[in-house]
Amino acid sequence: MLTVDQIIELESAFWGENLGPPTDTSDCLLRKRGVTVTSLHERVDDTAQGRLMEGFIEVMDEYYSENLAL
Repeated sequence: MLTVDQIIELESAFWGENLGPPTDTSDCLLRKRGVTVTSLHERVDDTAQGRLMEGFIEVMDEYYSENLAL
């Protein structure tokens, strides 16, 4: 069986698009399963402040994506 401990992503823009509330994002689900998601472009740490910044980035990505559809 394949086990994944860490995922390295170029940027988090694809994780936050149209996924509903921040608690439902793939990143949160992976973190709950013990998988670390590291972004090469958005440097955030695993502190309360880092998670707040990550959530802000995801919301802004979703806002940008919705405005592209107009």
